[in-house]
Amino acid sequence: MSKLNLLVSINSYADAQSSNNPMRNFLRWTREISGMAISENSDSRGHILAPGESKTIIDNSVVTLSSLTGSWAVIAGNAIQYTGSGLDLSAVQAGQFLLFNGKAYAILSKTVDSILFSSAASIAPGAISGQILVYSAALSLIYVESSQNSTVTMNNNLSAKIEPFNSSNGSSTPGMLLNKSTVYKLVVTNDGIEPATIYFAGVE
Repeated sequence: MSKLNLLVSINSYADAQSSNNPMRNFLRWTREISGMAISENSDSRGHILAPGESKTIIDNSVVTLSSLTGSWAVIAGNAIQYTGSGLDLSAVQAGQFLLFNGKAYAILSKTVDSILFSSAASIAPGAISGQILVYSAALSLIYVESSQNSTVTMNNNLSAKIEPFNSSNGSSTPGMLLNKSTVYKLVVTNDGIEPATIYFAGVE
C-alpha cells in the first residue's frame, strides 16, 4: 500500500512584489493531508486536445443494466443477493462493483440471473428499479489541469468547468480541478479555440 501527501494553499496579499512569504495577507488558508493510504494503481498522463475534441481519460464501466426491476434479499451477514429478470451478466465478474442509488457495492459472485454483493450497511429486503451499473475499478482522487477552457465529465453525469488563470501581462497558467469522489469514467472536452494541454493524475 502506498501513501499520498496532499497540500492545498491559498494566499491573497497586498505586498508590492510577488512573494511566497508575504507580510500583508488578506486571506491565508492551508489544508495538508499526510500519509493517506492509496493503492499502487496510480495513474498520470498528458494529452493535447484539438478545439472541440473530447478525450476519454479513463473508462472502467463494464455494463449498464437499465430499466430493470428486481429484488434483493439478505443472504447472510453483509452478503446481499440481487435477482432480476432479463439480466445479461456475461461481462460481470467477482471483484467488480455494483452501483445503484448513488452507492457502490463489491460483487462477490454471480449466477445466470443474480448477483451476490456485500454491503457494510444494512439493506432491508425490497425492490430495486432504475439503472444499475457495473464497473471494474475506480479512482478515489483525481487532478486535472487544462490550458484552455474545458469541461470534465465524471461518471457520465457530473460535469465541472476548468478555466485557465490569465494575468494582466498576457501570460496564462493552466486551470485545475481537484476532486475527491469515486470516479470510474472521466472525459475531458476542450471548449477553447486553441489546442489544450491536459495533465491528469489519479489514485485509487
